[in-house]
Amino acid sequence: MRNVKSVVYAFLIGGLFALVSQTLTTFWGYVLGEELELYVPCLTLISMGIIGFIMAGFAIYQYFIEWSGFGGILPFSGFAVGVGMTMLEPWFEGKSAGKSIWAGVFLLIWFNCIVALITVLIGVGCGMAGVTAESAPAVEGAIIFPLSYVGGGIMCAVFQALFILAKKIYKKCAPIHMLVFGWLMGAILAPTGFCTTMIHTFGQGFGIMLPVGGYQMYNIGYLLAQGGAAASEGVAMLGAFALAILGLFFTGLGTFLLYRANFGRKTVEQVHFERAQDQEKRYGAMVKGD
Repeated sequence: MRNVKSVVYAFLIGGLFALVSQTLTTFWGYVLGEELELYVPCLTLISMGIIGFIMAGFAIYQYFIEWSGFGGILPFSGFAVGVGMTMLEPWFEGKSAGKSIWAGVFLLIWFNCIVALITVLIGVGCGMAGVTAESAPAVEGAIIFPLSYVGGGIMCAVFQALFILAKKIYKKCAPIHMLVFGWLMGAILAPTGFCTTMIHTFGQGFGIMLPVGGYQMYNIGYLLAQGGAAASEGVAMLGAFALAILGLFFTGLGTFLLYRANFGRKTVEQVHFERAQDQEKRYGAMVKGD
């Protein structure tokens, strides 16, 4: 029953983050205009990262992860929080701030270099082979907002269900394994037109989820393989991606610094337990009329 609840919560919360992201995409598209629309996805990701780090710094975002698993993990805000929590784990164990921050930097390096390189190479290979993919036309108008909620919710629910299944098969399976899987699938499915169709149909319901990173890396590799103007566009996209990674570092660092300022070396479990105790005391006082 608990597993079923987590899948339902993954749908509800993942859809909510997708809807917020779709709103931010619309806002940044309006502010930047057509000339700078290349940077709309990057600014949307950074904005979601900022939302994540502020909530995580006050030990609020972690509730979403506890309730829904990949409903809070799969959106980009969840990855930003994950970088911050990777920094905090050594801190909880009594290690220095420098060693704690390095843990988050190392995560960014291996994930966004090694995994990203693999997906870029998939794109280069398909570009050199002349692979082309057809996709559904983009949905326009206000209908994209409810579609983003549904699409994002479904994707998070599917990943949560897959994670539950994977844990039964391999008990040591961790969320990071599923994130790597999702990133790689974003690139593997790109030549079929699936990822483009998902973005055209669900907007940020797919665009804010981590698998889109693999899809974007595929596109960069594909464009680089074309040479000329296409390669220049690929380089520009790579620059936007690097900016998003830099944003990931700073939002992760923000989570670390804000959480440390608020709670010191208390673990998230301790903070949530103390809050629950405080709420129980307040409820008891209300019942007694104190």
